[in-house]
Amino acid sequence: MERGDLIAGRYRLDAEVGTGGAGEVWRATEQASNTPVTLHRVRLSHLPPVERDRARGRLRAEAGIASLLDHPNIASVYPPVEHDGEPWLVSKFVAAPSLAELMAAGPLTPHRAAGIGAQVAGALAFAHSPALGVVHRAVTPRSVLVGAGDHVTLTGFGLPTAGAGNPQGAGLAPTRPPRWPTGWRAARRPTSSRSGPRSTRRWRDVPRGVTATSARPVRRR
Repeated sequence: MERGDLIAGRYRLDAEVGTGGAGEVWRATEQASNTPVTLHRVRLSHLPPVERDRARGRLRAEAGIASLLDHPNIASVYPPVEHDGEPWLVSKFVAAPSLAELMAAGPLTPHRAAGIGAQVAGALAFAHSPALGVVHRAVTPRSVLVGAGDHVTLTGFGLPTAGAGNPQGAGLAPTRPPRWPTGWRAARRPTSSRSGPRSTRRWRDVPRGVTATSARPVRRR
């Protein structure tokens, strides 16, 4: 694909902003409304026809579920499109640096890191709620965008992940586990279905510990 290509007769590619095992990521413009969006091209051509159809159906289903996530700290997900036989996932484009970029410039103050972390936790708690039950499965500092006033937008809902530990991603291109910067630790999936003050649930997607404020990992007592 090249800059200027028209995808599904609707989205004009502006610039490639990333690539990975599952495909490419582009900034694009929706032609009718002149609205910027993010397009994720998912390569399925290497799969046998039966697995390809299953993967395509799963992508549509997951994108449909992710589109229900109406939260100020979650990037909106739109209906996917197909182009040349391959699915493209569509989401809101957010012009903001990632948490990884901020951390590369130096440690964040504890107060700032806590504010960012609280917004990420709030977004995940909303997605994980019983009414929705959506699990992100791949939260990394790169999927956390930090805009003006440290407003956080969590991206990546509805995107494919894969690996032996993730049956939902079976048949898709494998991806590596998230590589957290030193001092970050991914929390676990809920260990209890109870809710309330006595609940022992721990979210697997939530960064734990001092995280962005220190180069030293947090030790458990």
